[in-house]
Amino acid sequence: MGKKVSVIIPVYNVEKYLYKCVTSIINQDYSNLEIILVNDGSIDNSLNICNELKNKDKRIIVIDKENGGVSSARNIGIDRSTGDYITFIDADDWLEPNFISYMLTLIDNNSAEFALSKNCFINDEDDDNNDNVEILDNIEGTSLLLSPRVEVGCWNKIYNKKFLLKNKIRFNEKHFFGEGLMFITEVSQKSNKTVVGEKKVYHYRQNNLESATKKYKYKNFINGEESLDYIKNNLIINDNKVYKQLNLHYCLFYCNAIYSTVINKEKKHYNDKFKYWKNNAIKYSKIVFKYNDIPLKRKIIIWLNIHYTNLYILLKKLKKFLERLYNGKQK
Repeated sequence: MGKKVSVIIPVYNVEKYLYKCVTSIINQDYSNLEIILVNDGSIDNSLNICNELKNKDKRIIVIDKENGGVSSARNIGIDRSTGDYITFIDADDWLEPNFISYMLTLIDNNSAEFALSKNCFINDEDDDNNDNVEILDNIEGTSLLLSPRVEVGCWNKIYNKKFLLKNKIRFNEKHFFGEGLMFITEVSQKSNKTVVGEKKVYHYRQNNLESATKKYKYKNFINGEESLDYIKNNLIINDNKVYKQLNLHYCLFYCNAIYSTVINKEKKHYNDKFKYWKNNAIKYSKIVFKYNDIPLKRKIIIWLNIHYTNLYILLKKLKKFLERLYNGKQK
């Protein structure tokens, strides 16, 4: 049967997407799984769908709890898990049939505590099937996770459960935005090695407008900044590579706060905070612009985002329009 993998899925008002997500896990080409659905106080039909799916597959465990946030849901999943390895899936995403087997190949074949793919499907683009596997130490691994080259979530990754328990690594339940980055950077800093592949086996849905990462919420940016501050104040590794990527992450975070506030027409409601975010974006951009290894294109995008946000929004919309036009002609 091989080693057991515990798949933990927090569930909150995802009735539109849940069946596709869980079905993609049921149909994995690796079968020694337990699928833990943690219903976090959903008020739609999610719990009924969980129970319906449970009746179809004996590997599914349903936990129903009062709403406490995604971090508490994942922690309960960790507590109830019995697998050798743990992976987290967001309930509005879905998997390629070889997701588990690929992740197991990365972590088990290299005797690692932690493994991930730095790529995922975002717009249902094709995968070229090429793969390059790297083994990174804790400095390089943490630098990668803080960089824009990897999605910040805890998903598309696999963890050795004994390692998590031994190091008492859990999700901080005070944080609901940036909590995944807090978790994975603690894992990478305490790991002897992080195994990084490139194969796309995870589908990251970006059209769920109810998702916490898509819907504009002022509190998300407050909590996200607190998450970054927590990471900064609790760094185990003292290395320039890590600090450089953390500074870039701060810069991009404040740029995103500016962009999201303007495009959602919320600037007049949060003008004082908007000025604070812009001042911090300027401060960190001055630091980042001194780094020779940051591409000029990224520096220009940061500068436009900060100083000419409306123009930057217009250029992004134009780029998307031209891409759709080009793709339509290609078909």
